[in-house]
Amino acid sequence: MDEPTKGVISIKWPENAGDVPTYYANMLWITHGGPEFFLVFGEIVPPPPESSVPEQLTVRPIAKIAISPLIMPEIARIIHDNVEKFLRQAKVDVEEG
Repeated sequence: MDEPTKGVISIKWPENAGDVPTYYANMLWITHGGPEFFLVFGEIVPPPPESSVPEQLTVRPIAKIAISPLIMPEIARIIHDNVEKFLRQAKVDVEEG
C-alpha cells in the first residue's frame, strides 16, 4: 500500500462560489490586535453636488474578517500580484481601445 506524502495537503476551492454573498466596498480599515489582523470593509456614498457637501461622511461597515498573522503576508502578496496584473491588463486595454 502506498503511503501518502507526509506534510502535503491538497486544498481545493469549489468551482462556483455562488452561494457566498457579494458585497461592494470602497473603503477598508485594517487593524491588528491580539493574534489576528482585522479587515473591515465598508461603503461610503459620495456626497451630492458641491453645493451641499457635508463636513463628514460616515462609512457603512459591510463585513469584518479576522485573519491569522501567519497567512497575512501571503494574502498581501497575492493582492499585490493581482493588482499589478490588473494594472498591466488595464494599460493594454486602454492602449488598444
